[in-house]
Amino acid sequence: MTATAAEVDAFLITYKAAAKQFGITWWPTKANQKYMNDSGNTKKDVDDIIKKLESKNYNKGPEPDNSSSRPVGDVWVFEREYEGFQLYIKLKLLKDTGLPEPVVCMSFHEEERSMKTSLKPVRNITRSRR
Repeated sequence: MTATAAEVDAFLITYKAAAKQFGITWWPTKANQKYMNDSGNTKKDVDDIIKKLESKNYNKGPEPDNSSSRPVGDVWVFEREYEGFQLYIKLKLLKDTGLPEPVVCMSFHEEERSMKTSLKPVRNITRSRR
């Protein structure tokens, strides 16, 4: 699904507000851990990069997280250039967990493959649903 510019902005506002209140839960995947080890970035560095995401960094979403082993919530994907590297950032607001707006960073690492939907300027984001 492709979101409108307004939907991307609304997601980022909600995500950042929840992150400020609750912090960001970091999922320790192999790719995330490898990026942290290789880059020397700290969790605070990653949090700061996420807080600076803009709608121009949007790639795709919202999409359902179809894994039955993870809490329910929609997944949003962003890409951002940082220190000469293209980063792949997958974010999620958890639903139905009993906590208001828990915030998760599912993926944060160098882009591993060419994405089907590359970075789009905001003007190319779908403006209305049909």
